Amino acid sequence: SGGAVMNDLWSFDGAAWTMLNADGDPNAPPARARAGVTWDLGRNSLVVFGGNDAAGGVLGDVWEWDPGTNTWTDVTPTVGPMPSARRFTALSWDPATSSVLMFGGLDATGTHLDDTWIFAGGSTWGQMVTTNITWLRAPTSATCCCSVARTRPWPAARSGASTPGVGTAPIGPRS
Repeated sequence: SGGAVMNDLWSFDGAAWTMLNADGDPNAPPARARAGVTWDLGRNSLVVFGGNDAAGGVLGDVWEWDPGTNTWTDVTPTVGPMPSARRFTALSWDPATSSVLMFGGLDATGTHLDDTWIFAGGSTWGQMVTTNITWLRAPTSATCCCSVARTRPWPAARSGASTPGVGTAPIGPRS
């Protein structure tokens, strides 16, 4: 669409694209670019956080799309801790915690953020404490979404042809 910020949603079945929500759908999240997106396997929903709106403003809202009803719900918490508005954030489903993890991004001033958050149950955020992790900062980021042994791979930032960098953080005892 020539660089326009849109809010349409499409599905690909391996052979053809199907429009699920048209651009401008009033029941969908506001149009955005550079948002964090992941599939929440526990809730069977698509999760979208932040990004830039059509005017370039940085967003901090959270939306879930339910494939069973083809509906969007604004699940932005109204109380409790919450990550700051950001773009280029990395989201990933974490099977070890049955939650969505979010790392980093850029705030409205272009400052690189090094914080890690967990979105539990589709309604509350909690900031995670990570130590002894060296982050590779870049304007864009990608994630991995698996747990190995007792360490968890964390989002890897990538810029141009550089090699992605991955940090690991210890996982506490599982109950």
